[in-house]
Amino acid sequence: MNKEENIIDDPYAKRVYAKQVRTLYGSFMIGIAGTFIGALLLMAIQWDVVDHTNVLTWFALFSTFHLIRAVFIYRFNKIHPDDEACAAWGQGFVYSSIAAGIIWSIGIVVNFVPGNLTYQLTVALITVGLGAGAVSAVSMLRFSFIAFVFPIMFTLVVLFLMEKTTITNVLSFMLFLTMLFIMRGANNIYVSNRTNFRLLMEAEDREKQLIIANESAEKANKTQAEFLDNMSHELRTPLHGILAFTEMGISNAKKFPEEKFLKYFSKISESGERLKILLDDLLDLRKLEEGKLELNFESNDMEKIISRCIDEQEAVISCHQLKIDFNTDVVLPLIECDKDRIGQVVMNLLSNAIKFSPKGSRITFTSKIDKNINKNGEAVFISVTDKGPGIPPDEHESIFNKFVQVKKQVSNTGGTGLGLAICKEIINKHKGNIWCENNDGPGVTFSFNLPV
Repeated sequence: MNKEENIIDDPYAKRVYAKQVRTLYGSFMIGIAGTFIGALLLMAIQWDVVDHTNVLTWFALFSTFHLIRAVFIYRFNKIHPDDEACAAWGQGFVYSSIAAGIIWSIGIVVNFVPGNLTYQLTVALITVGLGAGAVSAVSMLRFSFIAFVFPIMFTLVVLFLMEKTTITNVLSFMLFLTMLFIMRGANNIYVSNRTNFRLLMEAEDREKQLIIANESAEKANKTQAEFLDNMSHELRTPLHGILAFTEMGISNAKKFPEEKFLKYFSKISESGERLKILLDDLLDLRKLEEGKLELNFESNDMEKIISRCIDEQEAVISCHQLKIDFNTDVVLPLIECDKDRIGQVVMNLLSNAIKFSPKGSRITFTSKIDKNINKNGEAVFISVTDKGPGIPPDEHESIFNKFVQVKKQVSNTGGTGLGLAICKEIINKHKGNIWCENNDGPGVTFSFNLPV
């Protein structure tokens, strides 16, 4: 590619150049038609004073070349090359402009009549008109314009100088100045086009960014609205339970036996605990996001953390008639972590697996050592697999966002959509990764790793 068209570290340079090339190829059929008219006019005026054989040979060469050029222009406009390919097409146009300039220079020599100022001025006028017309037709690429106009105008300047008369010397100087002015004008158009194309692309990009930002804002508002709906429902349910059982206890304080009161207080306690969990989740997430949650890193045994979580859920597991499998092939090394927070992650994944697993199915924990997952070397890998309904693939990443739940399960299971978001934040604080993937059969597997 030409020096002044060189693509630098500029996000718009390649796109602007491609736009110039497309504009040039898109309108250049008119330029070819103009050059044919100029060639025919020159031949018609000079026919009586030039060698017919030379002129016809030149016109045959001229016509063949421009027909080939027209085929390439048609081909370009048909295939619509991308920005990368436009670079090669632009370079090809510059080379064809060099050839066109040389062919026109030959035509000027053939039609230039020595010693006849009238016919010489005719050639000069048509040549200047050709150069002026090329300003709009070819100046999209600066070097293509220079490659075309310079050999034509310079040839004419030299021919007038060779006449060695005062008037032809003056005409030669004027033609030289005209060539400079035409090139200056073409350069200004070239710079103006590049600037305009760049400004247009920047405006289009800003518009796209605004559209994306608006869509993101709308999505965030929708997510927040869904969260508020879910949260208000989750908060109302235990709160209504607390109020209802409290009211019943107050109303029937004298006639209810002790067993009834114990049942009411148990329900109140369960509802209060549920409210506490919801509020704790909100506070934990906020502290994690703001970096205010203190983590107590100590050497811990991951298998013990998992076993403790399973023991705490034993009653619920038994109630759902579930079985827990623990697959491990190696003794896991101790890891530096906050055992309570990592236990919170395991508990959340286990609770989700219990919630979505059909009765009588199995939940499988798998642990192993991942080697060379990053520059730090080994990591402990933990996964929790259930036999539930699974998660749509397009939601595998979004479910780790706050306030997001699996769409097809929201109405059946409730929840605030904070649990997995908290898990992700905790694992990130431990320099690990967490993800999910559907099983070959039913269910889903949640996995995370922690560097050793």
